[in-house]
Amino acid sequence: MAWGLGLAAVMLVVDYLLTHIVPEESMDDGGINDLLFRNRPVWHIVVIAAMVSICEELLFRGAIQYSIGPYWTSILFALIHVRYLRHFIPTGWVFLSSYGLGYIYIQSGSLWAPILCHFFIDLFSGLVIRYRRES
Repeated sequence: MAWGLGLAAVMLVVDYLLTHIVPEESMDDGGINDLLFRNRPVWHIVVIAAMVSICEELLFRGAIQYSIGPYWTSILFALIHVRYLRHFIPTGWVFLSSYGLGYIYIQSGSLWAPILCHFFIDLFSGLVIRYRRES
């Protein structure tokens, strides 16, 4: 649990810094996250975060990383997040996040660490989008 929550805290701080340092157009995902989370009830966001984190971590850390290692797994993970591929910074951030998830999987010896981390990142991000005020 410490690995998952610890990495989630670090990732949320870095993500916060990126959103305030990097120009908004460099972090654009085409509005997909906004469409996904903006008008959802909170329980939908919780379910989406849980399903995505469990499915992606079982596939990427539990199966793919076991076969090809964390580096190539992280490249594949970044590629499936196609909404970010138009911009270098979010693509690199997804790669590094994935590598971090792979690292805590190796260190903890359990898929629960990356699942928990992924869940909290997605949940927090979804809630921020849901309750963000437009300027």
